Amino acid sequence: MSDRDHWDAVYSSAGSTVLPWETSYEPAELAEFCHFIGPGAGVARVLEVGCGRGFNTIRLAALVGQVVAIDVSAAAVLEARARVGRAATVLEGDVLEFADAAGFDGIIDYSVFHHIPQVDWPRYVTSIARLIRPGG
Repeated sequence: MSDRDHWDAVYSSAGSTVLPWETSYEPAELAEFCHFIGPGAGVARVLEVGCGRGFNTIRLAALVGQVVAIDVSAAAVLEARARVGRAATVLEGDVLEFADAAGFDGIIDYSVFHHIPQVDWPRYVTSIARLIRPGG
């Protein structure tokens, strides 16, 4: 089973169940990230890697001008789009292959990196470095 198939199965079978990484509170890591991107920080554009069903996406969208959120699961992306509406752009995709010429002021990965096979860690780091703007 591919990663995409695995995550589609997870999100498709979840229904209204809140999954362990989809918190109803603001995780400490997200709160810390938001502290640095909040009003007055000059952060205009953020990439959320592994947005899942958009629980954190909606929080980020309240703080910055533009949020682009990606996830490998088509099922998760459909739910995220419904949850966030026009507040963010939600795309189906893999960060290892994702391209965006404009770049991002900030990038957040909440519970994704540890799912990437170790052999792909260098590609992951290269992808993030390519997507972040100078000074981001």
